[in-house]
Amino acid sequence: MEEVGVGYCLDSAEAIVQFYRVRTRTTFTSDDCNNSCLQDPNCVGVSYRVGTGSCFIHTTEDSVPEDEPDAEWNGDNYSSALTIAGAGITPKYVCSKKAGN
Repeated sequence: MEEVGVGYCLDSAEAIVQFYRVRTRTTFTSDDCNNSCLQDPNCVGVSYRVGTGSCFIHTTEDSVPEDEPDAEWNGDNYSSALTIAGAGITPKYVCSKKAGN
């Protein structure tokens, strides 16, 4: 995983890339969040909230994977871009992307 910057993961038009929120644990570490992305073949990156452990998995698919039954889909009204071009909007998150995205 490659850190992109502070904020949500954004596409080239500076729109938030669609995501689902992992809810299998109350608090994730940044490593847990990155590992969840690496295990999802459709993941292009993560937005991780430092201090609370909130983990958003940015994905090319418009649904939650079957092996994440407690995840919450938040992709409607967000970009379905296949790549992450930057980070921004809020200083509460750190955006990282998979290599090659």
